[in-house]
Amino acid sequence: MQLPQLLLGLAATASAIDLYMHVNGCYTNPALVCVNANPDRCCAGSVVDFFETVSARAIPPEWAIQVRGHSGGECRGTREVSPARGVRDKCLSNGDFSGVGYGFNARKRSPAPQEQCAAEGGCTSSQKPDFLLLEDGSKYSVVDLGVDGLVELRVLGVVIGPSIKLAINGANATGIPAEFAALKVE
Repeated sequence: MQLPQLLLGLAATASAIDLYMHVNGCYTNPALVCVNANPDRCCAGSVVDFFETVSARAIPPEWAIQVRGHSGGECRGTREVSPARGVRDKCLSNGDFSGVGYGFNARKRSPAPQEQCAAEGGCTSSQKPDFLLLEDGSKYSVVDLGVDGLVELRVLGVVIGPSIKLAINGANATGIPAEFAALKVE
C-alpha cells in the first residue's frame, strides 16, 4: 500500500507547484514567490496577515490538490482551503493571508501547522520565499538575503523583517538601493 504514496511523492518532486502571495488581487504584483514548492509545506511570507490573495500556479492538470491560504502569521492557521483539479492555476481571495501551501486530496491531510510545530518542538514545515516580484515586473532573489539585508529593505518600505512583507504602495525597481542590484534576476 506504500507504493502509491511513494509514486505520488516522486511525482510531486518532479513537478512542484509555484506559490504566490499577492499584495493586491489575484495574479498581480507586488508578490512573493516560492518556486517549485513541495506539498504539505507552507510558503511563509509575513508575520502578520498581509497578503490580499494567494495562488498556486503551474499545477499539473491531472493532479487533485487542495490550495491552502494560511493566516495568523506565517503558517500558523488556515484561513481558506479550496480544491483544484484540472486547472493550471488556483487563486484564493478570502484573505488576508500570511502564507500559502498545498497538499494532495488523495493523501491523509497533515496535522494543522500549529499542531505539527508543537509536536516537532519548532516549525520546520515552512519555507522562505525565493523571489520578490515588484509592480513593474522586476524580479529579485531573496533566498540568500540575510536579516540585515531585509532590515535595510524594510527602511525603504519594500520588505519588512526576517519574514518578508511587501509594501502596499507600488514598490518598483527604482526604490531598490544599488547594493541590491546583484539580486535582480530579470
